[in-house]
Amino acid sequence: MFYSMFLYINWLNYDLDLFIFTNNRIVCIEQVAFLNRSVWETTLDKVQEVNIETKWLFASLFDYGTLKILTAGASPSFDMTLCPKPMKHSRYINNLVDKYRDNLYGWGQSEKKKKTKMNTTEKVESILQKNKESTL
Repeated sequence: MFYSMFLYINWLNYDLDLFIFTNNRIVCIEQVAFLNRSVWETTLDKVQEVNIETKWLFASLFDYGTLKILTAGASPSFDMTLCPKPMKHSRYINNLVDKYRDNLYGWGQSEKKKKTKMNTTEKVESILQKNKESTL
């Protein structure tokens, strides 16, 4: 009876851990003990690294591991233990962070500028046109 209660509480602590990813931030709700929760959050621009760790044979066979999100500042690192498909989830988080930084710093604008670039002959023709107008 005691052993089953111990397993149930440990499973409950694991099952109630929650990670929420939005367009702007990451929220981690961790069940520390039976009636004890911790909530951490950080913005996506503070994410510095996303690491995964798979140990032993069973983790490799069943494709699960630990996913760690390292942040800058006072925020602790977020650890997802027993995360299924950690490589897929780390790529998703990295892509989410990249999109957020592109929108935040305007790096996504370079794609639009590349599309409106003139080719070499158009540049030469525009320069010749300006020279003709300036001589008139």
